[in-house]
Amino acid sequence: CVGELEFADDEYAPQPKLRRMFGNPSPVTWWRWRHDPAMGCPPMKEINGRKYGSLREWRKWWAQRKEVA
Repeated sequence: CVGELEFADDEYAPQPKLRRMFGNPSPVTWWRWRHDPAMGCPPMKEINGRKYGSLREWRKWWAQRKEVA
């Protein structure tokens, strides 16, 4: 899943690409992940009205989720 789109770890990816990289969850699931403190999702940056996430932080978060599951 994570290997589908190649980005350097220090880059920021727009929210739609992040969703596709991490299993393409529904919009509601994505919202829940980001707004539930228990999930521990990395923060998003807003640039010109669009949300972006750090690939390094999101990959680390995803790897931790897989370890718990």
